[in-house]
Amino acid sequence: NYLKSFGYLKEGLENDEVSLEDAVKTLQRFAGLKQTGALDDATLELMKVSRCSLPDMEAGDQKSKRFETVSEEKATIKISFEAGNHSDKYRFDGKGGVLGHGFFPTTGVVHFDDDELWSNNRKEGKQLAWVAIHEFGHALGLNHSNVTSSVMFPYYKGYKENIELQQDDIDGITSLYPN
Repeated sequence: NYLKSFGYLKEGLENDEVSLEDAVKTLQRFAGLKQTGALDDATLELMKVSRCSLPDMEAGDQKSKRFETVSEEKATIKISFEAGNHSDKYRFDGKGGVLGHGFFPTTGVVHFDDDELWSNNRKEGKQLAWVAIHEFGHALGLNHSNVTSSVMFPYYKGYKENIELQQDDIDGITSLYPN
């Protein structure tokens, strides 16, 4: 279930109409949609958009500094292209849908869906640079943002000629790494 997978609905509450309506409203608010609480056309279309596989809502605060300064030889973020069920609980679903996931420090693991058509120099396929920046944000400790222009917004919005971090992204990373 989409609402459970992305942290909007807790396990066991899927048959509770009030909880379901609240979950839909929270999704709509996070994505910048009109908050109707109903699975209207705009919400259903949003749920079809390619996105990061990590939840938008997490129990507990992930925002705390978890890195230390080390030599370049010891710095490691493991990057791989995976398909379907792989080495973690966030399954890839083939072309379209889920694009990647990066795990919060100190894991340092970033996975991209190997079934996607990845591109950086044309407007077809998914833009690897944008998705990589988003997933590396998670590896550095950033959660999803509800600011639609932020690179940490969980929904892929298509090819961007010039990728720039927004103030929300900059504020998030400097709050984690102030020095």
